[in-house]
Amino acid sequence: MRNNNMALSVLFRSLIVAFTWRACLGQESCSLSCEECPFCLSEATCAANPVPLPPKSDYWPPEDILQRIYGPSPTDGPFLDKELEWFETTVLSVLPSLTQQSDTEYALTKTEVKLQEVQKMNHFMYWGSFDWINVVLDQAKALDAKAESEGIESIAPLYCYPVPIKGTMATMDFPSSLGFAALHDMLALKDADMVSLVKNANGVLFGKTNVPELAHSWGTGNYANGICFNPWDYDMLSGGSSGGSGGAVASYTATVALTEDTLGSTNVPATRNHVFGYDPPKFHYPNSGNPSLTTRNDQIGLNALSIDDIIAFDKAVLMTDEAHALAEAYVAGLDNSEIIIGCSDVYYDYEGVTDAIKAKYDEAVMVLKEAGFTVLEDDCQTENPYETVPDPPEVGSSSSVWYAELATFMSDMLGSDMNPWEVMLNGFYDFGTTLSSDWMYNYLNEGCDLINDDTDEMREQYLGPVPAGRSDAYNKYFDEKKVDLLIGPTQVCDRVLWTEDMGANGGCDGGNLEQSFACAFFCHTAGVIGSFDKTFTKAKFIVPVGLTEIGEPFSIQFMSRAGPRNPTVPASEWVYDEEGPAEWNLEELYMVKRLSDALADGGLGRADATINYVDGLISSDPVSSKKGGKKEKKAGKIAKAQKTKKPKARRGRRE
Repeated sequence: MRNNNMALSVLFRSLIVAFTWRACLGQESCSLSCEECPFCLSEATCAANPVPLPPKSDYWPPEDILQRIYGPSPTDGPFLDKELEWFETTVLSVLPSLTQQSDTEYALTKTEVKLQEVQKMNHFMYWGSFDWINVVLDQAKALDAKAESEGIESIAPLYCYPVPIKGTMATMDFPSSLGFAALHDMLALKDADMVSLVKNANGVLFGKTNVPELAHSWGTGNYANGICFNPWDYDMLSGGSSGGSGGAVASYTATVALTEDTLGSTNVPATRNHVFGYDPPKFHYPNSGNPSLTTRNDQIGLNALSIDDIIAFDKAVLMTDEAHALAEAYVAGLDNSEIIIGCSDVYYDYEGVTDAIKAKYDEAVMVLKEAGFTVLEDDCQTENPYETVPDPPEVGSSSSVWYAELATFMSDMLGSDMNPWEVMLNGFYDFGTTLSSDWMYNYLNEGCDLINDDTDEMREQYLGPVPAGRSDAYNKYFDEKKVDLLIGPTQVCDRVLWTEDMGANGGCDGGNLEQSFACAFFCHTAGVIGSFDKTFTKAKFIVPVGLTEIGEPFSIQFMSRAGPRNPTVPASEWVYDEEGPAEWNLEELYMVKRLSDALADGGLGRADATINYVDGLISSDPVSSKKGGKKEKKAGKIAKAQKTKKPKARRGRRE
């Protein structure tokens, strides 16, 4: 029996309590009103203030077996048994037998039937309620017309490139529901800042990707848009909360997609869908227009087919060509031996993984060593910044900002006068134990303390002193060992399956993991989830390295130092900097590119998802195993589009 670090188990329980959503009005009596603190909802589901809901997705459990918002615990067997039976008989026994088409260009230009088959993957929202394909095409036509009349350079630097937008971001062109059924048809009054950057760079907003409600889960799916399916296997979790973005990239619907990470929401989907992930330092991309769950953790990022796509997109939207050129030149001047890679016993479990994962990880390290990189394996980081600088008990939780963030988004971005509780208590149900609202409702007897923690003093601590102290503690290892990056395995489980999340096969990873619930949390390492590091600034990278010996996709993770590369500057001097991070950690980005290229040259490149072979997108000999896939060479699709400057390179299909 493996145990994925007991500290993670304790942390998970603490996160459940920390993220328990309670209103801040402070009354001590039971109320049935959505406008008041809903202490006693054992009998009420906000029926006094019903909100019209869209039709429930066919790929979401029937209401008679959905776990209701007022209980019981998601680990209770009877409800899980019903969900498991529905999932196995209605989903797993039906969808794999259908021919799936993931190449959106083909779907849009060939037959309506193919377009309908794309929908079944549920990587995107609003298929049945909004004509978003024509909105996409209208953007592309407008940019084509501009290129024709003003010249191709007029639509630089993205040249009409399609960019899926995470479903939590405000968009004027598409609904902005945050995954909530009650907000399903609402368009934003203005775009999120990151969305504006994509538009300004002449990219095409390619729809909104599927998310769980308010992005608060390590799985992806919701009442109105259904379960988000992983292109590798319908039973494999796509990760969350950016599972739709990861799935869209893995299925070649796009080569880069926007994500956002509070505790693993960029890194987990990249790992689960076997694509590249870039979780940049805080303030690298603007987060305005994307409601946060914490004071400082939340940060927009990317899932992509290659590091080249990440680099090209980053330069395009931030217009940081000069900074990129300097970083690229600096790394080009280094010998491989001068790039030093450290290890961490805080963020990674190197021994408690499966045999297949250990063999693949060891192979990756061997390839890097043979390529001449300096890899420290026996002298690992041991200081946990969260223990060195614990949460200050006198100011409460940084997670308390969620209520104000949601209320502001609804009023300022959507123009809605609904109360957040009306949104929360209508159409919000569980699926399995990972995609569960149990953390919200099973702790109501603790009162309204959490949201009452949202004070000026709390925000001051978590915006400055706390992340600064943790950054300095984290950086000690980098400074003492002259380390450029940390490396570690992304997961400890061979598989992370919906059925096992509901108790099949004895629980997580065939019952091998000690925990038998919330598999998407316990099956990933702390560096991927964001445990012990997301409150402070650094860059994190997911790099796919192909299939393990049992045919399962596996990735490794790299993490940079906190803040800028200059070790003489204490964190207290840069922690409030919101402009510098746009150019921080670019050297590490180019180091990861060189590392990724070396791994691919050594036979450890990204493998293609099974669905791309099933639907005929990739023309090669059929794979012999269910998990088969061949090594993917560097994609570089955005870079190629920029280099060739084709005005109609907008569908994300491989040339």
